[in-house]
Amino acid sequence: MVTRQAHRAPYRRPICDKFTEMELLDRLKSKARAYPQRVVLPEGEDERVIRAAAQVTAERYAEITLLGRTQIIRAAADRAGLKLDGIEVLDPLSSPRVSAYAEIYFERRHARGITHEEAQEFACKPLYFAALSVAAGHADSTVGGAANSTSDTVRAALHSIGLARDARIVSSFFLMLAAERNRAAFGEKGALLFADCAVVPEITATSRSLHRVGDFRRETVHPLLGQCRIAATE
Repeated sequence: MVTRQAHRAPYRRPICDKFTEMELLDRLKSKARAYPQRVVLPEGEDERVIRAAAQVTAERYAEITLLGRTQIIRAAADRAGLKLDGIEVLDPLSSPRVSAYAEIYFERRHARGITHEEAQEFACKPLYFAALSVAAGHADSTVGGAANSTSDTVRAALHSIGLARDARIVSSFFLMLAAERNRAAFGEKGALLFADCAVVPEITATSRSLHRVGDFRRETVHPLLGQCRIAATE
């Protein structure tokens, strides 16, 4: 997920103190309902993404936009028996926002040799259109990677949104929840965050990358789990 810094504030307080009182995912959903965000899904033609969008909308913890060819998305939803009520379906190729997004992309990348024509082409691509919608303030976050590689997804975000001012490295994590029977044996009440398994897979114990990833994990773990214990392995 890629988000804007300005929309992190409501989530600063820990999500939960004891996972046994309510599952972590349920707590996350409840928190999200209190501050519903506008989320753009660039892989809107993928049935898995459509199904997820329908579930999120039904449970009312985000406002979803699916990107892709409208007819294909609606046909896929019909085949799966899914309703698209409350979900915005948008084709970047026919969106009136493309020109404005292309200008944002050009301003960010012209020093790298990107032309106006190339910026227009990038703005029409779902991954870039989604990231540019966040950069433009039309969305709070974008979630991708179901049908695209991690590198393509991260690259679109970096080129369209960029890093926070004080950031020097891009990092990611997986949130893993142990089964009820194994909860006491793993992590913080059964929850573990693995970093970095995708973006910075090779981190040594003495590298600056480790310290920066560790700092980022502290900022991320506390709002999610209310605890912050970090273990490094090589």
